[in-house]
Amino acid sequence: MSTVTYVCRHCLSKLFHMTSPELAPEVTNLLAELNFSNRDVNKLYHVFQEMREHDPITVGTLQNEVCTSSLLMLVRNDRDWVGKIMTNLVELGGYMNIVVWDGFLYIMLQFCTLSKMELCQVLFFIIAKSTKSWSLHTLTNSQLEEFYESWENCPIKSFSTENIRFDELPKTRYTMVDFIELVTRYGALINPMMHLQRSVQQSVPSLRFWGDYDRIKVGNRFIPLDFFRFRKSSSLQEMMHETDMNAMKKDLKKAEDTMGTMNLRVLQEEEGLLSKEKVEEIKHLPLPGLRPPQRRIPKQWE
Repeated sequence: MSTVTYVCRHCLSKLFHMTSPELAPEVTNLLAELNFSNRDVNKLYHVFQEMREHDPITVGTLQNEVCTSSLLMLVRNDRDWVGKIMTNLVELGGYMNIVVWDGFLYIMLQFCTLSKMELCQVLFFIIAKSTKSWSLHTLTNSQLEEFYESWENCPIKSFSTENIRFDELPKTRYTMVDFIELVTRYGALINPMMHLQRSVQQSVPSLRFWGDYDRIKVGNRFIPLDFFRFRKSSSLQEMMHETDMNAMKKDLKKAEDTMGTMNLRVLQEEEGLLSKEKVEEIKHLPLPGLRPPQRRIPKQWE
């Protein structure tokens, strides 16, 4: 079924040649800074539309939207080992399941401009987000072990973390600087991230484009948490609150589908998340056919 859907979408895309829609000012400024031509932008929009052909049928995306899972089509080799990083990278840009055209351009282009030192900073944020860390300033060795568990049995030697004993590391907590030193010592920690960047550069738009040192200024910048958002949040707290609320709504919807609304309500009452008064109001409903109690008017003494 998925193969038939892909063929139909591919044929329709060949019949209707679409041009790139108007971009947000922040994205336009980034394209100008990187010396992108209109031809390059139209090429990227064609790549964007090709990824849309792999969107799941259950996800309803518009013409200028693509599913997050389809972004892995940018990776030609070993894409299964970088999917976790790609998902978290897109979420740092403010998108959960669906990415719009403007957001896709801004996130991928910003990602392609990063040096190895800057990639380490982004990886630090990705691990903190993936492990739901309470702090954005330090990571524990248990959080590192939890995140890199996915690569423990990886058949690709440069990605495998089988030989890294996280519980025997010299430190139990790592700041950003300590983490960069750790990544320099153990290359397997950063190799999947570098492979993802190289693969994205190969398609957005080409390795030759990013190999032009006159076009791309290599440096070691400080990377803020909202680096991949073209519409910056007013505060760091607001951005973290927005991400947490979206995750909570998703978990709540999943719990309702699994347990049922009433069972979930009883569990919330037992955990103290829902007051008992509200539940009692719902339980004690008036029987059908009964009149509401008459309001008593106090007598006035003359």
